[in-house]
Amino acid sequence: MAENSYFADAKRRVKLYFLNDELQWEDRGTGYVSIRTMMTEKGSGPTIYVQSEEDGTLLLRSKIKPENNYKHQEETLIVWSEADGANLALSFQEKTGCNEIWEMLSDAQANPFFLDFGADITDDIDVELPPCEISRLEEVAEIVKEACKKDKNTALAMEQDNYIPKLLEIFHKCEDLEDKESLYQLHDIFINLFFMNHHSIITIMLREDLIMDVIGCLEYDPTRQERIHHREFVQNQARFQEVIPIQNPDIVSKIHLLYKVLYIQEVILPTPSVFEVKAALKSFVLFIKVGIVMGLQSDSQFMTQLFNKLTDENTSEEEITQLTLLLREINNFSEAMQLDDRNKFYQTLSGYGFLVAVETILSSELPQVVQAAVDIVTVVVEFNASYVREYILQQPEANDEESQFLNIIIGLLVDGQNADLDVQLVGLIRMLVDPGSMVTDMSATAEKTTFLTYLYKHCMHQLTAPLMANTTEQQISRDTTHNAVLLGHIMELLSFCVQRHGYHIRHYIINKNLLGRVLVLMTSTHPHLALAALRFCRKIVGLKDDFYDKYIVRQDLFKPIVTAFLENGQRYNLLNSAAIELFTYINSESRPRLITYISEEHMAKLEKVEYVDTFMKLKLKHIQGFDAEEETESKNPKGNVQINATANRFRRDPGSLEEEEEAWFFDDIDDENQKGYMPAYDLTEAPSTSLPYPIVPASNAGMPTFGVSTQLSERSYVGTPRPYQSSSSILPKAAESDPLKLSKGFKGLVDYDDEDEEELEESERNSLSSLEPDLPAKRARVEEENSTTTPPSTENSDTSAS
Repeated sequence: MAENSYFADAKRRVKLYFLNDELQWEDRGTGYVSIRTMMTEKGSGPTIYVQSEEDGTLLLRSKIKPENNYKHQEETLIVWSEADGANLALSFQEKTGCNEIWEMLSDAQANPFFLDFGADITDDIDVELPPCEISRLEEVAEIVKEACKKDKNTALAMEQDNYIPKLLEIFHKCEDLEDKESLYQLHDIFINLFFMNHHSIITIMLREDLIMDVIGCLEYDPTRQERIHHREFVQNQARFQEVIPIQNPDIVSKIHLLYKVLYIQEVILPTPSVFEVKAALKSFVLFIKVGIVMGLQSDSQFMTQLFNKLTDENTSEEEITQLTLLLREINNFSEAMQLDDRNKFYQTLSGYGFLVAVETILSSELPQVVQAAVDIVTVVVEFNASYVREYILQQPEANDEESQFLNIIIGLLVDGQNADLDVQLVGLIRMLVDPGSMVTDMSATAEKTTFLTYLYKHCMHQLTAPLMANTTEQQISRDTTHNAVLLGHIMELLSFCVQRHGYHIRHYIINKNLLGRVLVLMTSTHPHLALAALRFCRKIVGLKDDFYDKYIVRQDLFKPIVTAFLENGQRYNLLNSAAIELFTYINSESRPRLITYISEEHMAKLEKVEYVDTFMKLKLKHIQGFDAEEETESKNPKGNVQINATANRFRRDPGSLEEEEEAWFFDDIDDENQKGYMPAYDLTEAPSTSLPYPIVPASNAGMPTFGVSTQLSERSYVGTPRPYQSSSSILPKAAESDPLKLSKGFKGLVDYDDEDEEELEESERNSLSSLEPDLPAKRARVEEENSTTTPPSTENSDTSAS
């Protein structure tokens, strides 16, 4: 095997260990570790290689996978578990080598475009490069061009022979001799080296001492008539501006290097349609960005000056703009960091007042500053929205609501002064109020409940203010294009809240009559706004919530929809289709309250629409519904109710809310014989399958008492589910024999452990009630029989007593 100085590096010398069945670590040999891309028929991926120091054989080849749990222990150990359960460990000779491989391993696990970290391992490098001479440049160009397709050994040969610096020496000679033909060949060679996508080659070409010569080679493009002087621009025209002086020279050099690399990637290399940015180059850029961020993060003097100036009222507008752009750049660079490192980064920034500074620049009157601040918040929220929510909840309620963090963001949307940011602001607010990313673990902070309560108490009125202001009458007060766009964004957010916020948004909609205000938008001359209002109503109807149905019926909220639908006529457009779909959905889902409401209030107008059969079906279902109700009432006279005896044995949908929790705000709307806290239910009808507990009838006639009083209140609710044995006057015989027939919509989810005991207890009760008559009744009959007989004589009485 050709000698490679890389493997002789003591930093990479390791011992490989394997955990055997007896939980003992077995020594599998000593060698040198590297990480590179494994090329196989199934694809490629970053892989850990360990090659023996004795004979060069391969001791380990382990593909790096995101799901593998790698751990860095005791400074010189890296341990992990393979997918097959094998436990492996690498013990390094030196701490620096362990840290270096750990950084590479972490990046390879996190970045799918990781390629060729470390040296390639091959048994032999059979590529012989021609001497690095001007006369052989054409031959070199052909070899490199072919190597881009399949041969990785060419890159290794060039690395070992120190070939790239030699090519750059030839470049200087050719440039001095003005040998354009050789310069064109050098251009092709270096372009193809970028196409080769080999990390070692990229690392050599982009070294600080070589990168300007590489840029010089790329100036001589044979496809251009005139040479572009890239070096002149990079060295003399591009200016490095330090808003805050950076004392660390390593960070400054990395910033300069990053600029040059990005210049090559975005300016010099072919367009993306020709040259797709390769993974090796991407990875190189990411490493530089991470190095810059971590260096600045550890510079306390730099960070203190940055955030102090951002929050200082005396800072000039120009300086505020430059500082904000600098903070945005640093924040964007942090996206290249690992998850743990990025968490530590934001924790460090919090110590300097990061979000306080962001809140300050969000309130700026400079459009460029506001744009940069919104970009910063968006990046942070995309990474960890809870970090921003926690800051929002920590703000004191005594502060002016408009100056609170979330209301500042909402204010940027509703004030209409940042039209270019509208879409970005809607997405930002949506991420912040999305309960899907909120903590719901009861052992931790109840973030979802706390934040949504805060949102609807302090912020929702800010979001809906333009809607309320423009819908005070039955027509929109200002139906301008600007207002239509703004209200459309607000409707998008409200529709999202309806889907995700449950009883919080329902309480707000019903108390503020928000749906009624929204449906005023159906009169807008802007079709997209009318459709947004109809879509909002459709979201509400789609929830199948009885509280919403009662609210719609009580307020006659379908009136503007019917009016707009009829005024639209037979025009085949989105409004026509959306309205018909709404009524079709109500009919297909058999929503009795809404069907009755539509049929009684609006069917006289809607039945004239004959080009679809939707309204004819609605009317027919309404008539059939009444017939079915009359038939049910004839079979079940008032005072009796069918009880779902097994309802307590089925789990409820975990997403549904307890009736006790959600009914409290509906007291002022529901006037159907409510008493106290609980909503009223008609006990003459079969209970809804959505009830979380069985309803115990007021009458207990016919129930076995076993000597225990069972007198119930006029309306009783059982909070704790238990088996319930109803009387024959309440349940049909078929239901008594097979109680599951009562709940056609139920399907048992879990057979609980205590169900057998409950069934046994109920069976015993039934048996006792069928065998033993009512004891008080039996005692009464005996006393009555004794009273009708002749009293015994004293003699008999004494005998009896004796």
